[in-house]
Amino acid sequence: MCHQRGTTTALETSPERSQTQAPWHRDPENPRNLSKSSLTTPGHTRGCLSVLVGDQAIVGDLVSGKLGRPRAPSMPLMLEDPDAWAKSVRLLLDRGARRFHPAHGGPFDADRVAKLL
Repeated sequence: MCHQRGTTTALETSPERSQTQAPWHRDPENPRNLSKSSLTTPGHTRGCLSVLVGDQAIVGDLVSGKLGRPRAPSMPLMLEDPDAWAKSVRLLLDRGARRFHPAHGGPFDADRVAKLL
């Protein structure tokens, strides 16, 4: 059963269910009910952001593949603040990131990224 914006089902409009949704309801914007959050992750630059979707971290340039070895994680070539970078990587690991998806190279398992710290 699909739920589309602007439509209701009989179950959702019945008096006994007027304030609740069916237990199988899925948000069309998040059909797998994954937790997601954006996090400020400075280090490469001050303005870096990462997105954590479930246990997957989309990290842009926070982590990258090594030159000539894109499947091996490394610190980015340009690192504005090494201490902030380490805190940002640690934040993602502490928030449950199991896989890092960088802009260049990867993806990388969290245990391989943790070895960079």
